[in-house]
Amino acid sequence: SGRELHWHKGACTRSWSARAPSRRPWRGAMSWWCCCCRPKDDAARLKGPALPGRPSTRSSIRTPHGEKVDHRPELHIEDLEGCWDFEVEGDSGERWNGYVCFFPDASSLIAYYSGWTARNFKYDVSEGQLFALIDGQGVLTVIFNKDGETGAGKFDGAPLSFRRRHGLFNSLADHAVGGWQLWTRESQEAAAKLTVMEVNAEEGEEAGAFVLWGGVSFANDEETFYDIELRGKGHSAGGASKIGHVLLQFSQDGLLLLATIGPTHLEGWRQ
Repeated sequence: SGRELHWHKGACTRSWSARAPSRRPWRGAMSWWCCCCRPKDDAARLKGPALPGRPSTRSSIRTPHGEKVDHRPELHIEDLEGCWDFEVEGDSGERWNGYVCFFPDASSLIAYYSGWTARNFKYDVSEGQLFALIDGQGVLTVIFNKDGETGAGKFDGAPLSFRRRHGLFNSLADHAVGGWQLWTRESQEAAAKLTVMEVNAEEGEEAGAFVLWGGVSFANDEETFYDIELRGKGHSAGGASKIGHVLLQFSQDGLLLLATIGPTHLEGWRQ
């Protein structure tokens, strides 16, 4: 088609670790995994990020299955940021559900609830349409509705519906309080848990500035809780701590997180 796709570093190039029943995971009795993408905590990871405990500033609109798309909004790569749920209709009318995560740095993850997952696929968005090439599965296309939060398309030729899991927030101060599961970007192993206790406006600073209080515990020493006090604005916060410099960058829907703790780069989502 001549479309230029974004290629994100770190894409999986290893061989598949299980026998694939077919190109589409909904056609076989056995789900299949890439050996370097399998979550180590399957039960907690299959469902994706949990929803925030408070409403967003812009609620998501749930489109009935099969609604006709009547307008294409102007969207950019950054507008995809967050978690999206999808449903695929199989050849015999069966339905298969999963989700797609677009992290703040444009890295990506797609998964079925049955277990199959792929990371850092090629994708682009223009003229209100998402075009993605999923390794081992084929092409995923979505034409978005005028709300920019729902759409319909195809996944390897099968009908697909697509919608945001949650609406957007103005600032992490509106959603960050709670627990966040973190894993290493290289190995996908559970690495740490971030707990955000409180976020308050910082007195005497520019509008929108805040202070975030919380702590971090690591998988190899869950009993030790390291306090953090970070300052920020918008959807990111950072500062020095006893465990090194900490930088947090949340997605605008309050579901995904990128974290740097000292020299370690992590990603995660709301528990």
